[in-house]
Amino acid sequence: MESNTMLSQADFLGIEVPSINSLKELQGLIKMAKELDIPVTQVNEVLGASLIPKTELKEMLHLCAEEGLGITLSTTVRPEYESDTAFYRTPWGREQGRRINAPDKLQRAFDETVRFIEMGCRGFIIYDIGLARLLDTARKQGEIPSAVIIKASTHCGITNYLSAQIHVENGVDDVIPMHDLSLSALQSIRTAIPDVAMSVITDTYATKGGFVRLFDVPGFIEKLCPLFLKMGNSLQHDPASGASSDSLPARMRRIRAILDASEETLVKIGQPPKESRFYAVPVV
Repeated sequence: MESNTMLSQADFLGIEVPSINSLKELQGLIKMAKELDIPVTQVNEVLGASLIPKTELKEMLHLCAEEGLGITLSTTVRPEYESDTAFYRTPWGREQGRRINAPDKLQRAFDETVRFIEMGCRGFIIYDIGLARLLDTARKQGEIPSAVIIKASTHCGITNYLSAQIHVENGVDDVIPMHDLSLSALQSIRTAIPDVAMSVITDTYATKGGFVRLFDVPGFIEKLCPLFLKMGNSLQHDPASGASSDSLPARMRRIRAILDASEETLVKIGQPPKESRFYAVPVV
């Protein structure tokens, strides 16, 4: 049964682990999360879910449903995979993110998302605000389930409270602000969008700076709920490299260490809720 329960401002939603792009990686994460007592509540696939064989993707969705674990999938319509996007391969073009540059591609991304919904997925990372608007319109018109969660990637460039508001007005349920925003900047975003989730990055890939915001995490938890802590990237080179058998244990230990450093705050705020619509647990 799909849950539409909304959360109060005080809810700590839990741990979000990105770059889980295969069944093997997902199985390894679940095993290690249990061993290390890490309350992982959502994982993100980031390379484009159509690049995963259909049978494997279905197994991933079924496994997440069995474990009560949320998962967000990403669309495969993106400039780096297409032959007619030479502009985006220039240094300046790469700064424009993964915006969809033609109406037919926007429709293709929408249709791809609908296929994943039919497979049971209920959460999607989007890179283009136009796709968020399309999905939200379909959701309001009953063409896709109301429980579908739309999460705005850092590629959307959300750096201030007004850009966050614009994304929420166009259907986004969960925003991932840019990696380096100060706590005060993040608080201004939270004040502007009090009823949606925020996924705040605690540590970044080597290619994105490799920093670890160890001592900022207690403030995130106290000031930014409803909140996902997006964790474990600093021991991975980049999103495309995947969580290998070598990197995944190191990533999970890093997550455990960051949580241990915030133990006093976590004890005070309590455990994440057992279920939330923001988790985007598959319905299969």
